[in-house]
Amino acid sequence: MNAQRLSAVWIEWAGAASALVSLLDQQESALVSRDTARVEDLLPEIEKSRHALEAVDERAREASTAFAEKLGCVPSLTGIMTRLSPTEAGSISALAQRVKDLGEGLREAMIRNHSLIVNELAYVAATLTLVGQTLRDPTTPYGKGTAGALTVDRTV
Repeated sequence: MNAQRLSAVWIEWAGAASALVSLLDQQESALVSRDTARVEDLLPEIEKSRHALEAVDERAREASTAFAEKLGCVPSLTGIMTRLSPTEAGSISALAQRVKDLGEGLREAMIRNHSLIVNELAYVAATLTLVGQTLRDPTTPYGKGTAGALTVDRTV
């Protein structure tokens, strides 16, 4: 393991994270426009991308640990950078900042989409509550009437 191989793994992680952020941005657009078909189409892609990122993340963690062991230092960014040449340390530092920024963007996208989904569910629940109240109110045209119960499984 060397600095170039470590960089390659973290560059792969950055690519996988960017792909997932892109899918989450598409999901956000679909959620905002209430395009349920698109939301459903994106779910398998998001899950596949998430699993790919997890796999790369595990390889990156293993590569970082192995490289730190090879260098005889603590398995941390600071520990590794103290053992590298200034050029390699600068390259790894810039890559670490990119990974940090992508991780934050990924976290923000997931929080944003989660909030959109929770808000949409609250809207649906409130709508169903209003419909239910209207159907139970005898003073509305939709309240209790003289019609018999509706049988859903009855064939005509």
